[in-house]
Amino acid sequence: LRVYMSPRATDSRAREKAAEGEMESSGRIIWEFFFIFLCFLCPEDVSGKESEVLFLIRDQMSPTTKNLVSGLVYSLSAQGIEKESVKRLTNFKNYRSFWSLLPWTLSISQSDSNYKWYIFLEPETRVNISKLSQFLQGRNSKDLHFIGHALKDRRPIITHHYQLGIQHPFLPSGFLISEGLLDATVNHLKNHRLGSDFQIDVAHEIALFYSRTFEITLQHQDEFCIDNSKNDKSCISSPVSIESMRKPFGEELRYEDVVIAVKTTQKFHDIRLPIIHSTWAKDSPIEIIYLSDDAHQSKAVATVDLTKLYGVSVNQNRGHCAKTDAILKYFIKYYFEKKVLVIVDDDTLISTEKLMRVLNSYDVSEEMYIGERYGYGHRASEAHTTGYDFITMGGGVALSHKAVMRRNKCLRCVCPSPDTPDDMQLGIWMQYLGIPALHEGGFHQAQPINYHKYLLKHYEAVSFHRFEKSPSTGDIDHGATEVIFNKFLGNTESDSENAIDSKTQTEIKIKGKESEEISSEDPDHNNERKVETRPSKDDL
Repeated sequence: LRVYMSPRATDSRAREKAAEGEMESSGRIIWEFFFIFLCFLCPEDVSGKESEVLFLIRDQMSPTTKNLVSGLVYSLSAQGIEKESVKRLTNFKNYRSFWSLLPWTLSISQSDSNYKWYIFLEPETRVNISKLSQFLQGRNSKDLHFIGHALKDRRPIITHHYQLGIQHPFLPSGFLISEGLLDATVNHLKNHRLGSDFQIDVAHEIALFYSRTFEITLQHQDEFCIDNSKNDKSCISSPVSIESMRKPFGEELRYEDVVIAVKTTQKFHDIRLPIIHSTWAKDSPIEIIYLSDDAHQSKAVATVDLTKLYGVSVNQNRGHCAKTDAILKYFIKYYFEKKVLVIVDDDTLISTEKLMRVLNSYDVSEEMYIGERYGYGHRASEAHTTGYDFITMGGGVALSHKAVMRRNKCLRCVCPSPDTPDDMQLGIWMQYLGIPALHEGGFHQAQPINYHKYLLKHYEAVSFHRFEKSPSTGDIDHGATEVIFNKFLGNTESDSENAIDSKTQTEIKIKGKESEEISSEDPDHNNERKVETRPSKDDL
């Protein structure tokens, strides 16, 4: 009727065209209503829920992480999640401290506060969006919800500050918080500091924070699965294997490209070094050097006296910054051709085979600083101006040649005092140089008993720190230490059969080649490559 009454329709042809246009418009409207009607009849559509959830990926700038994140993002996209609802930690400005989670919440509240639910994911986490959508139905996002797969300590452990009874999430399965809990967290953090200066196990620390601040406990859900090797259709989330995505980066690193420096001292030469030799050093394809404050020679080991090159300040009862500073200089002066330096304590157990697998996944021609990452001084209200990350020395720290060179050339990179904690000071130097501390879950600052069995299963162990001790005497138990090494780090069953009893004292043979003699000139490096011969045992 509107068409035919229109003054513009002055002839029959015009009226026909107008009628055709009106019919097309009416047809579109009818089809739109038809599809809306179908949506009410169909089963629940996941896309209707996706905008309510923000997916947060706790990633870092390592090659294996990038491979894992690519798989996660593709999986989410294939299930209908729009890219605007997926945020990577490394895409945030000033993200350095965000891996410790609580500082991240402030930034999230400023940029993405319009979501009802926030799910924190590791790069290896995979999510079933349909199951997640069903799970969230009927839950009030305004309430304080903290949901995941709960782990709980059976005994007080050092990495959790000896706090018992705190259920904390298994991070590889991810965990979920509501908008109500995010808002409460942000309001609290604006006026309060974090509970601890150290950030060690962030899953436990965020659970402890919520318990103390809001008196809420992690809500355990089996559907946040520990693994999904059997393809359980009920899983909301589950992790994939990290090692399955660990690929060699470029040209393969050779054993002869790496050197392991064992940081030791005179009083432990006869106690600890024989255990290192009988576990991982005796058959090591990687060259090992023992750097100390005293020259020691046995059938098993020969140590280098760094005090003859770098002064008596190398010998400290604690902290050991001067000794680590000397090791970095010693590496460039006498091992210039090596591509990677790995520093471990004299009570560190390590698998050289698994270490090489990790190192091979990095571009060692660039700056590299990897191991078990801790944080110090991160503040949620000042995340971009305070705090720093560092790699714990007990679990071992791996540095590329280029990273060591930059540190050694840095005029500001000096020890505040000879006994400053060396791993923390190394973290400060690396942060100043813009070299990030990259976390590898297989490096461990403590003994296996300090880690949940699910974590030990998920992260392929590379190292552990501290030898086993006899419960009755408190002395190092050589046999028990070898059992632990063979169980978690050994490569063959025959290794465990060869474990010696703690009461048996064995003579172990020296491994390695004799060094050539050098002059006693100033050991500090210069900008030119200068190939120096290594010190002989007589010199050092």
